[in-house]
Order: sequence, then C-alpha cells, then structure tokens
Amino acid sequence: MAEAFTFANVRRAVGGIARYVASQKPHGARVMVGRDPRFPGETFCSMAAEILERHRITPVIVAEAAPTPAFAYAVVQTRADGVINFTTSHNPPQCNRIKFSTPDGCPALPEVPQELRQRLKPKTGRLHYTGQKAAAVGPRGSRST
Repeated sequence: MAEAFTFANVRRAVGGIARYVASQKPHGARVMVGRDPRFPGETFCSMAAEILERHRITPVIVAEAAPTPAFAYAVVQTRADGVINFTTSHNPPQCNRIKFSTPDGCPALPEVPQELRQRLKPKTGRLHYTGQKAAAVGPRGSRST
C-alpha cells in the first residue's frame, strides 16, 4: 500500500469502473477480476467483487494470479464486459496499480478514463490519467504512476 494506493482509493476507482460498465451495459454485465501474485491482490479482488455486485454486475473472479496479457486474452475469449486487474505490471514490485481493460482486451483508451473520473465520488484525492494507466493522486499532489 502506498500513500495514494489505499483501500479507500481502490474502492473509489472500482466504483467508478462499475458505474462506467453499468452505463455501457445496464443489464447482464460481467467483469473479470484478477491479479498478479503480489500482496494484497486477493484482498483487492474480493473488494472489487463486492463493489461490482452492488452495481448489479457479475464479477468473474480469476482464482489464480496471472500476467496482464492472460487477462487481455481471457476477457475476449469469455466475452466479458471488461477486466479489472490489480498488478504492478512492468513497474517496481511496490507500485501496485489498477488496470481496466475493455471487452476487446485492450487498455482503456483516454476517453474511458475521462468518463471514469466523472463517475468517481469526490474525495480529497483524485485520479490522474497517465497514458494507459490511471494513477491515484494524493491530496498534496503526490502521485504514484
């Protein structure tokens, strides 16, 4: 956990993703939830599943840790409506991130994070979009990208 990558900010981000998915598919949406093997991926997956269920989205939890390309492939093969992946990807191990990929298995394009930001509930921190990742930004402007 980092200054900006907190349980509260993870809840905010997943809630924004859930509202976005529900706006795209109001009934019958399914979102995959996965992680890499780092701490506390399993906890984040459980939190994400609960939040998705509250938005009437069926979470499809991937039981085992897997690399990001595996989730990109799986979301297309299962015809899910997106995938939330908790991973450090190519970053240092202490830099956990949330990656949201769309049904085509690709990282969300810039217009998707813009819409996600509009769907976030206001808090002291904010999410900052940097390329293909949304990084949490703390109240003092410190950023984890």
